[in-house]
Amino acid sequence: MAPATPANTTAVTYDPSVYRKLFVEEYTTKCLENEIRTDARTFDASRSMHIQTNVINSCYSSSLVKLKNTSVITGIQLAVGTPAIDKQTEGDIVIQIHLTPLCSTRFNVGRACEEANAVSSHISKIIRRARMIDLTQLSIEKGKSAWNVMIDVYCIDYDGNIFEVSLMSIMTALQKLRLPATRVSEVDHKVEIDSDEESRPLIMQRVLCATSFAIVNEHVLIDPTSEEEGLASSTFNIIYTTENELFGVYKPGGTLISPAILKKCLDTAKNRTKKVAKQLLESLSQGDIPHNS
Repeated sequence: MAPATPANTTAVTYDPSVYRKLFVEEYTTKCLENEIRTDARTFDASRSMHIQTNVINSCYSSSLVKLKNTSVITGIQLAVGTPAIDKQTEGDIVIQIHLTPLCSTRFNVGRACEEANAVSSHISKIIRRARMIDLTQLSIEKGKSAWNVMIDVYCIDYDGNIFEVSLMSIMTALQKLRLPATRVSEVDHKVEIDSDEESRPLIMQRVLCATSFAIVNEHVLIDPTSEEEGLASSTFNIIYTTENELFGVYKPGGTLISPAILKKCLDTAKNRTKKVAKQLLESLSQGDIPHNS
């Protein structure tokens, strides 16, 4: 005798968009098995990037960088500070990344964001290790005063790959930064901006460009979304200069990467850097939105 079948059995069907939200991992796995990503990209396709300079009136320099649904805006302010005792002819650069509920519900109000702190710390270390800026340019009066470059990066839309977008936004804003001419009062030794003299550009020794990867179900994905990063067994960034010199690889834990995969990713990152460097140069040469320093 055949087994009894429930009388009122009804198959449950979902709209694809609903199914994707309810069963994220299963949906992503099925897409990857068919060699397509959930946003219809191939494994080696990056999202389109948009770069704009000097977008904030009240900053000395600023930039907006969009990578499809990830967007950050960077503002640079200058403050006069006292040089460190062991670096009397140098200024300083301070970077802070801000990830708040305004860009994604994954972030909370009033709580320190580990991801933001990690990205801030890593980019700060990279800039120092790369020696991309001669900090003596920031000196005003030896041992007494120097410029502190305060860089704030605000994420306004978050869909993964925040490191790559933040680094590009910082690189863009720094290349547009001009240091005001100054004079020091003989009476009280206060630093004043000399509006009669022309400001000077901040000279950068090299410019860095990152390409990010994620490994999901043994598939290597370039420019991962937030969804893909959440499912990844490993994420890593490959950093080249815009002159196509390898600067380094940053991998914060996760599974090991085989030499063959790493070599392929290095080649991919190198080729992508050429395109991004060209786009950055074009963006820097375009007219800026007027701003007040």
